Amino acid sequence: MVNNKNLIVLTGFSCNNNCIICSVKDKMVNYPDRSFEDLCNELKKGIKNGFNWVEFTGGEPTIRSDIIKLVETAKELGYQKIAFSTNGRLFSYNEFCQKIIQAGLNKITFSLLGPDKKIHDSISRTPGSFTEIIKGIKNVQQFSDIHINISTVISKLNYKSIKSFGRFIISLGVKNWYLLDLIPDGNAKKFYPDLVVRLNNLSKELNGLVEISDNFNEFGFFDFPLCIFSPELRSKTNACFVNAKMRLETSQQVGYNPKRIELDSEGIYRDVYRENTGICRKCKYYKNCGGIWNNYLNLFGVKEVVKLAKKNNCL
Repeated sequence: MVNNKNLIVLTGFSCNNNCIICSVKDKMVNYPDRSFEDLCNELKKGIKNGFNWVEFTGGEPTIRSDIIKLVETAKELGYQKIAFSTNGRLFSYNEFCQKIIQAGLNKITFSLLGPDKKIHDSISRTPGSFTEIIKGIKNVQQFSDIHINISTVISKLNYKSIKSFGRFIISLGVKNWYLLDLIPDGNAKKFYPDLVVRLNNLSKELNGLVEISDNFNEFGFFDFPLCIFSPELRSKTNACFVNAKMRLETSQQVGYNPKRIELDSEGIYRDVYRENTGICRKCKYYKNCGGIWNNYLNLFGVKEVVKLAKKNNCL
């Protein structure tokens, strides 16, 4: 039987960027990168459990010396979709790009953090990383059968340029864009008060993207409370809203998988980072959404949540 979930294989937390918005940066101290043998065992278990899609993530999976061999192993075992979540820097090297794709990689999600060098490099805190990821995207585009996504964590450092950001992605010829809310953990927790965008401002900027949304095949939003989205944006057929329910039902992470989301006895999807407030319990998306980040509520309370839920017809 084929398992429709995506097997997410965490290779380790080491990374060649130092992103201020990273939610796992502090983990590398206590969790060493995993061995080749350990990862191969995970891949074999995945096949036995019916998975045919696998995604390597980190940290940054491309900096492993054995990453090409891991992709080859996944292909030999029979995985049909082999994916990376990556900062894209190694793909700026033609030789690496060609070898990893020849090994079997056929889907890449590039983590692009801004529409220009100034914004992206200030968030990655790695000079030159914007130039490298853009070159990497263009290198991969030479291979017509590779599925390319761009993912973007939204914070105070880039949200005001979000519409121009979308137009920049369109100009790159990429048709799949996913926007991710800021998870208050790791660096993102440490700097959360300086990075978090107030929900009313976030709602305004994200809903403005409806003007350019038809330029994308896939247009997704990860972990945002559903009450911030307008009915117009929620109705777009190419828009995907990944909430607590969808996270639990569409993926399984191995290697490092803290108990984050669970389905309780009342049929409600609970997220340990979030809280279902009083107003949440009146929302039509209450059971599936996951609620509001605990850190956000500690800073700002629920007034904005109430206003947005009413404005966007969630009650």
